[in-house]
Amino acid sequence: MAAYDIHTGKLRWHLGGPADQFALRQAETFFLGAPLPLMGNLYVLAEVNEEIRLMALDAPTGDLLWSQQLAMAEQGVLMDPARRLAGASPSYCEGILICPTCSGAVVAVELATRSLLWGYSYARPETVNRYSGFVFQAGPYWISQPAQRWTETAVTVAEGRVLVAPVDSDWLHCLNLIDGELLWRYRRKDDLYVAGVYQDQVVLVGRGGVRALSLSETVEQTETTSAIAQRGTRATIVKEKVSITVPKPAWDGRTVEFPEGSLPSGRGFLSGGQYFVPLSSGEVLAVDLATGELAHVSKSRESSESDAMVPGNLVCYKGKVLSQSIDGLQVFYQLASARREVERRLAARADDPAALSLRGEILLDEGKLSESIASFRRAHQLDANGRTRSLLRDALLEGLRSQFADHRRDAEEIESLLDEPRQWATYLRLMATGLQRMGQYVAAMDCYLKLVDLDQDHRDLERLGKSLSVRRDRWIQARLAELRHDAQQRSAAIDQAIEGRLEAAFELPNVAPLRRFLDYFGDHPTAAKARRELFLRLKRSDQLLEAEMVLWQQRQSPEEAYPRAAVSMDSERVNSERVNSDRVNSEGWDGPAVAELAEMLRQSKQPEDAALCYRRLGREFSDVVCLSGKTGRELLDALPDEAIRRVLRRDTEWPIGKVEVTTTSAKRQQLSIRGRYAIPFCGSPGPFFTEKTIHFDQGRRSILGYDAFGKQLFSGMLVEAASREMLPFNPSLTHVHVSGHLLLLSMSHKIMAIDTLDCSDGGGPKLLWSHDLSDPAFEAINLRRLPAQVPNLAWGMPAFRPAQHRGGTSVLGPITSGYVAFQRYRNLIAADPLTGEVLWMRHGIAPDSVLFGDNELIFAVAADEDEATVYCALDGELLGKRTIPQIEHARVLPDGARRSALASFGQTCIATLGRNILTWQLDGSRQILEAYDPWQQRPLWPPRTFSADAKICLAGHEAIGVLQRDGRFVLLALPEGRTIAEVRLEPDAYLSEIRLLRSGDQYVLVTHGPRPLLPGEDRRTTQQIPGTLCMPISFGRVYAFDLEGNPMWPKPAQIENQQLVLGQPARLPVLLFGCQIYDRARSGSARYRVSVGCIDKRTGRKVYRATFPNMSSMFEVVGDPEKDTVDLTLTQGGVTLTFTDKPVDEASEAEGEEDSAPWRRKLPKTAGALLKALERAVIGHGARRSDMDDSEHEEDPFGDASADELPAIE
Repeated sequence: MAAYDIHTGKLRWHLGGPADQFALRQAETFFLGAPLPLMGNLYVLAEVNEEIRLMALDAPTGDLLWSQQLAMAEQGVLMDPARRLAGASPSYCEGILICPTCSGAVVAVELATRSLLWGYSYARPETVNRYSGFVFQAGPYWISQPAQRWTETAVTVAEGRVLVAPVDSDWLHCLNLIDGELLWRYRRKDDLYVAGVYQDQVVLVGRGGVRALSLSETVEQTETTSAIAQRGTRATIVKEKVSITVPKPAWDGRTVEFPEGSLPSGRGFLSGGQYFVPLSSGEVLAVDLATGELAHVSKSRESSESDAMVPGNLVCYKGKVLSQSIDGLQVFYQLASARREVERRLAARADDPAALSLRGEILLDEGKLSESIASFRRAHQLDANGRTRSLLRDALLEGLRSQFADHRRDAEEIESLLDEPRQWATYLRLMATGLQRMGQYVAAMDCYLKLVDLDQDHRDLERLGKSLSVRRDRWIQARLAELRHDAQQRSAAIDQAIEGRLEAAFELPNVAPLRRFLDYFGDHPTAAKARRELFLRLKRSDQLLEAEMVLWQQRQSPEEAYPRAAVSMDSERVNSERVNSDRVNSEGWDGPAVAELAEMLRQSKQPEDAALCYRRLGREFSDVVCLSGKTGRELLDALPDEAIRRVLRRDTEWPIGKVEVTTTSAKRQQLSIRGRYAIPFCGSPGPFFTEKTIHFDQGRRSILGYDAFGKQLFSGMLVEAASREMLPFNPSLTHVHVSGHLLLLSMSHKIMAIDTLDCSDGGGPKLLWSHDLSDPAFEAINLRRLPAQVPNLAWGMPAFRPAQHRGGTSVLGPITSGYVAFQRYRNLIAADPLTGEVLWMRHGIAPDSVLFGDNELIFAVAADEDEATVYCALDGELLGKRTIPQIEHARVLPDGARRSALASFGQTCIATLGRNILTWQLDGSRQILEAYDPWQQRPLWPPRTFSADAKICLAGHEAIGVLQRDGRFVLLALPEGRTIAEVRLEPDAYLSEIRLLRSGDQYVLVTHGPRPLLPGEDRRTTQQIPGTLCMPISFGRVYAFDLEGNPMWPKPAQIENQQLVLGQPARLPVLLFGCQIYDRARSGSARYRVSVGCIDKRTGRKVYRATFPNMSSMFEVVGDPEKDTVDLTLTQGGVTLTFTDKPVDEASEAEGEEDSAPWRRKLPKTAGALLKALERAVIGHGARRSDMDDSEHEEDPFGDASADELPAIE
């Protein structure tokens, strides 16, 4: 804490700091907030060694006069961000200092005696894990979200009452000043701070508006509260109904709402019965506190359409208003004071330029534009200084903006007042749009081209209104598209001007001119030629990822299509014919694009992905002319590259005969994969990652990619090797999004773009850019502290699956070759996929909105809303709103009552397919599956109806399966909804989950349901093996279908007490199951085991099953199609499955499957038979072998394990 001379700015004294050789007075003291100046002294709250104290300091010298202990903190201030950031200061009234501690208590000190008068403690939020019974205090995660708590600790004292809104409490507490007795309390809604007390009304400012409560009038109210009952080391949550005293709402319960998209930007002030609230939209809202009505709104004038000045904390002083924001300190006149000042100065001197300027500002705010321009013009004639010049220029530009026809004649005068390129840009923008509205298209085009030439560096965002900021090139490209459509018969002149620019770009040898041309004219038909030439130049310069992006844009932008053609200049009027909604997949394939890409990948030595393209050329475009006059089949047959042909030969069938099993002992060089996690894909994995898997290595802070056989393809660092940055991992918040060869890794607090294509220097994939999206007050490490909700494991320890985190994080939306959309707080952002530069930003988006869309449209759906707001993907322009289909359902309230409500979008939408949505809704006694186009407001195909117990699962974005408990199974192709298969499978009365996998040229369906337990039987819980994503299966079946929907196996395989390994290599001939088991005998002894099983995908035959002692920190599977082998590596050792054409000996294979692990201690055959007989006898009396056997002996490797003991594959 430091004190400065207010006249000179010199340091007078300072306190605190570290206790080193230069230690100051009060070293190691943490001052919790600003001091309260009172009667020549300073009173400040401070913490020393977890002890919170009130200190009295001498104001001139900073000497400590006395101090008083107030409370002991549960943890140090550096470990408690709430207390560290709260800015706690004492308040004074009637000889009493009220001290908020931000540590669960408020303390009152009698100043005369320096003694504690009273203390009031309040409950800090606690959470308890209902499975383990451990109590957790609300720590940094809870208090690190400013929008979800009180933002100020200032204590308000009025009429003998103390109002306390602690940052570590969800309540507003009203106490008696004399004795600290609780008078009433009020549960916080979206409130942020207590504005003050006016005529017995407590005024609260929230995120969405201003409300008021009665200070003295209260009512009794019954509320359900949660209390924690502690029993030894365990605790449970106990809910009970209690009666509490709450204040009556004032203003008849009304809330004065803020304008849409606006938030409080600071504290306001009370003056003349009105409360003035500063808003993030650059406005100050005045509320009449007597009536609870909106009095008026004062708007900040936007200079050159740049960001409006956002007011901060406001203080009223002697007719002026001081605004303190993060940008600085501004001073404004109050309107009444300004009028008096103008009258006084003009009465003394009629040609006072300062008074004329001030009068012009008042007239401008009153909407009298012509009179204000006249006043500014006269002031500028009298004194042509910078201020009068700026005021006149801004008023004239406002004339062009709002009354173009009347003020177009002022163009020459405006040009004489323009000093900077930014001012010229505003002027040209207003002239171009104004001329376009008047139908003077050639003149408008001339202004647009001047704006293009002016914009040598278009990387900065420009604020266009209070809710949109856009990069200039994006805005120009959109406007030129509208201009060409509006011009119609005059479009030839526009086309000629743009074609001249393209020819100039062609004459220059590098890629920069073509990039610049596409930035501005990318929506023009001539852009196809520019993209073609840019693709060739990028390919020659080995800028492969950008070349791929340009190629996809080229295929998505045919010359005849003009997506913005029907967009009205009025952004609220939406023309439904503007876009082609029939193109569901925004990254659609066509023959020429595949051929171009295949050739580029071949030349750049990318055999894996090149083979994928050539394979598709031969299958899907065999008769289509794709490149150089050749069809897809001809290009495949003429393929000269042996490396690609070798990859294509791997698609031949694996032998289907006997599977030979060999084992190896553990090797010391085998490394643990702890800290390495499989990452699921969100959305379509695209053509190049459909059969690949991605892993995150937290220890090495890297990302790894594996091919369809489990072979590692790449490994790339996500941070610099010398960086100390940690990347906390939370599996429920981490996903991979794909566009071509661009990977977007979303870790909630961070988005990282990775180039997996350009590895020309022999290294791994390259990190292109990253956006840190967390709140500065939100610590990334806290992502690991989210609420946990999972069943208890067998030995009493919970496995944590954090719930989805809300607040302080980002939401990724659609990703295309043209943009990446995501939400950061209340901003919708579209960024360049290659550079991460922001293309445009929409402000005021509802938090946690769902984002989806395609190359042309972006939809944002707020929680619990039945409408989607639609934006143009090119420039962020608001296009309108569209209704989202929803069905009513019964919602159970905390008091047990049922209320009908609409299901939220997140509850009904199971997938987004570009701009379209796939909904799964319960309507009475049936489930309805529907694909819906929200833009055209029509279904894409007839709704499909299923029973209410049906389960559903997507296979990527290409198919969806639905299975009813009665066995009806329907497999549909996406997005067209074509029925691939509708068959009757075995019924399952306990079906609870299904998983549909696309594996090579087949679909695999896996079911799961809790089988009823037999008498005396306990359900065995399995764990996933570290590094794997798994689907637990209590009891289930496995089915296989070919791509035409025909069953491939004579009967399903049955699974019990196992886990399906998700993300396993897609081209392996086997389906893998693996889990860890923890067995505890009644005597208390326990052991770990690992169980692994494999099913042949072609036949459904069980080909391998084994259990291994102890835990495994490894699970790696690699297939070698040239050797016909599959290698499985665990910590305990390795297993090699060799596929042969030898005849299958079912009896031999069944007998040997348990005898495949050399590390097992084998029993003699007679002893094994005796042990098995004894086991059967015991099981017959309701016991289990695991309850009687505490020895180290393993199960008989020659016998079949019972279904209730070993994870089984039958």
